[in-house]
Order: sequence, then structure tokens, then C-alpha cells
Amino acid sequence: MHYPIREALAGGLSLNPGAITDPRNGTFASFAWLRIERDTQWSWDIQTL
Repeated sequence: MHYPIREALAGGLSLNPGAITDPRNGTFASFAWLRIERDTQWSWDIQTL
């Protein structure tokens, strides 16, 4: 996958930040910041280029 996605799968969570080179489906080049603050607190932010 070359595009950002956040999807619940089989009791888990799939995070794909996209692609810096060759993004697809009309999306911009991107990456993600994953911040883990505590065991159960986190954030996921997409950064476009």
C-alpha cells in the first residue's frame, strides 16, 4: 500500500503511513509520527510532504 491507512483487523490495528516516494490513489507523499506516552495512550499523526 502506498497510501495512508488506519484499519482495525482481527483484534489488532493496522497502521500504514503511506509512501514518501510513489504515493498512489491520488494521495500526497506522507509519513507518520507515532507517539507513545503511556501503555494505553498513543497518537498517530500523518505528515504530508
